[in-house]
Parts: sequence; C-alpha cells; structure tokens
Amino acid sequence: MESDCDVIAPKKAAEAGKQKREVICLEVKKKIICKHEEGMHVTYLAREYGRNASTIAIILKDKEKIMDCETAKGVVIISKNWPAIMVDVKKLLLLWIHEKERAGDTMTETVICAKAKADLTT
Repeated sequence: MESDCDVIAPKKAAEAGKQKREVICLEVKKKIICKHEEGMHVTYLAREYGRNASTIAIILKDKEKIMDCETAKGVVIISKNWPAIMVDVKKLLLLWIHEKERAGDTMTETVICAKAKADLTT
C-alpha cells in the first residue's frame, strides 16, 4: 500500500502529462521480429504488445542488428561501444556469478570487480 509520503508531485505542470519511457528487452524484440516474419501485420503486433506501430516498425528496421545479438536474458540495450572481448568477459562473468550463487557463496561488488579485472587481463 502506498502512503502519502511516497508520492512526489511533479515540479512543473508540463511534467504531469509526460509519459515515462518504457524499454523493450531484446527477447521481446526478437519475438516481434519472428511473428512479423511469420506473416503478422505491424498493426496487429502493435496492438498485441501495446505499442505504437511506429515503434514496431523501428524494431523491424533494426532486425538484423537485433537478431545478430547473443545476449544474456533480460538485456535491454545493445551497446555499440563495447569491443567483442567485453561481451565475452560479460558472459563469462555472468556464468561465474550464477555458479557461485548456486554454490551458496556470498558475492560482493569487490569480488565481482576483481574477477572481471582478472578475466580481462588473461
């Protein structure tokens, strides 16, 4: 339940009408592309996912870049500035973290950063 203290009024009247931008994760974008390739129209996809047709069209325009990405689950942004080695280090780091969590080890930011630096240097 939300109390009155948790609600903060906007500073300007213009901000009250602004919608918060929602980000679509890559998994959903890939599903949209697959459904479009199966023959579903852009307007139907827009209705199904609760987005504007222009948003769906932009996703379809970038379909090669989106489909070429091999990302971890839940990734939202495709970074252009990362070299390929950083992508590999990120994947290895995520696997290592999941392995440690399954073993019941406590993970701190310091330990994770040390492991990432070690992976980069080797």
